[in-house]
Amino acid sequence: MENLFSPKYETMEELEELVVNFCSRVCSYIEGQKESKNVNLYQNVLAYVNDCYTDPSVSLENIAEKFGVSPSYLSRYFKDQTGYPLMRYMDGMRMNKAKELLKNTDMKLKDIVEHVGYVDQTNFIRKFKRNEGITPIQYRNVGEE
Repeated sequence: MENLFSPKYETMEELEELVVNFCSRVCSYIEGQKESKNVNLYQNVLAYVNDCYTDPSVSLENIAEKFGVSPSYLSRYFKDQTGYPLMRYMDGMRMNKAKELLKNTDMKLKDIVEHVGYVDQTNFIRKFKRNEGITPIQYRNVGEE
């Protein structure tokens, strides 16, 4: 403690400035470490989700486990980064892919449902109608009219 009051500081203001600068550098360092780790986490999770969103077994829990974080942390973190909860984001990707397949292929609905990662066709139709206002088949037929 006596070292803080060494003779090189003539005033308390000089000592205060030294302490404030030191604390500021420590905080900046810690913030930089945190941001760098979080940026990597975000990029890695996003890449993983883009690669595996069609896998029906993918869940918040197994994504969190893969990246060594808790499901609640991953959920909050992903929403802070994108504005969407992780599973809703993945659902949106599945829906967008389904719409693309409905418009650009002749695949049967049940095959599209399986291809984009849903296991239950009825659930998919209900979600699709809630999001788009029409059924998947109506969506496909709108472009043909």
